[in-house]
Amino acid sequence: MGFFRQLKSPKLWIATLLLAVIFVTFILPSLVSEPWLTPGDANNPPKQPTAAQTAPLAPSVIAEKIQYRQDSQTVLASIIQLRDQLTAQGVARWAQVQFQNALTAVDQGDKAYRSGDYQQSLNSYHQALDQLQQLQQLAQQTLQQALTDGEMAIQRANPEDIPLAQESATLTMAIAPDNSQSVELNRQVSQFPPLVDALFQGDRQFQQKQYQQAKKAYQSALAIDPSHQRAQRGLEDTLGAIDRQNFLAQMSEGYKALQAEDFAAALSAFAEAKAIDNSDLSVQSAQQAIAETQSRQQQMAIDRQMDSAVKFAQQEQWQQAQQVYRQLLEDDPSLVDTKVKLIPVAIRAQLDQQLVSLLDDPLALADKAIYAKATAWLADAQGIANPGPRLQNQIQQLEILIQRATLPISVSLVSDNQTEVTIYKVAKLGTFARQTVALTPGRYTIVGSRRGYRDMRIELTLEGDRVEPIMIRCTERI
Repeated sequence: MGFFRQLKSPKLWIATLLLAVIFVTFILPSLVSEPWLTPGDANNPPKQPTAAQTAPLAPSVIAEKIQYRQDSQTVLASIIQLRDQLTAQGVARWAQVQFQNALTAVDQGDKAYRSGDYQQSLNSYHQALDQLQQLQQLAQQTLQQALTDGEMAIQRANPEDIPLAQESATLTMAIAPDNSQSVELNRQVSQFPPLVDALFQGDRQFQQKQYQQAKKAYQSALAIDPSHQRAQRGLEDTLGAIDRQNFLAQMSEGYKALQAEDFAAALSAFAEAKAIDNSDLSVQSAQQAIAETQSRQQQMAIDRQMDSAVKFAQQEQWQQAQQVYRQLLEDDPSLVDTKVKLIPVAIRAQLDQQLVSLLDDPLALADKAIYAKATAWLADAQGIANPGPRLQNQIQQLEILIQRATLPISVSLVSDNQTEVTIYKVAKLGTFARQTVALTPGRYTIVGSRRGYRDMRIELTLEGDRVEPIMIRCTERI
């Protein structure tokens, strides 16, 4: 504190200022160090201070120069750090001109520094630092572009992409060797040539429709790089082509079987083809083939049944023919031709059934109502053009039966004059010893009754021309 109190004296203050001027002018310049980046050129030594430079400087100017010098050294430290970093990142490979421009700006700053123009030196250093910082940003952009270019080259996987992929990998490893993407790209590039060869073989064999060989080639490519998209697409396309090839082969087998009318084999082949290729177009084609097969199978079955019905009709087996037609219509009511053919068959089947029932039971003609129907049915049968042998025979038999049904037959009855004799639905004959009655063919019930005796009942079927005498008398006491 005593020292600063002494400085308040005018003489001491003036003396102190003079000492400061002498220090700044003569001693300080000799203590200033050279610039950090580039030493002075031996052939171009620093210029000696001029008279103007050796002139005394104001304290403010001195302080300003000191500040510029310190700022320059601070900027230079950042420049050195960035310069070394960019050099390690192989900046000469991807931005040589820009990097050289930045170094030139540093040289200009060094020259200004050596000449004592610290402000100009600082401006040049700032310019260089800005350029180096831009290069630092460019390094990241270059890295991303190299990664993109490398990945695109790998995905294209053409022979001409091999050097591009290798250059991209080298560049990324130079800029960011610890980057995971750089490491992965470098790994992929290390096995890129055999991958390209496998894909080339796969593409060539695919174009030649050698799908099994192409499949092996693409599988080899994926064994090298399981995530390679082009290899994945190639394998998918190849498998699809194999499926289509197998699909067409199965469809061809199906149509061959269909042509041979082997419907079971055709349906099996078409179903297998549908299972092989599940694309919309293939599934639709297989379904259409299956529908066509089923339709033809159904039509053939219908045709066969129709043929059988026709044969039944030709053989005058009308009931069987009618049954076939009705079964067809039950399965498919839309069969118009079957409906048309059923009408005459049904009429003949009904007439045949009626005639058969009469011929099987000729005694039924004794019933007047049945007799009337029989004559009508006979007329219907006689009115049919071109009757077959069966109908002709039925007509002949029915004519005889109808004729006989009206001819009476003499029946002789023998009794004991004590038994009351009655023919149901014909007449009460009373008691007699012998009596003859005329009866048409038919079934009759003859009953004898006598007081104190069990009734006697006789069922008579009359169909021949001659009948043995019939004894009817009650002899069993009650």
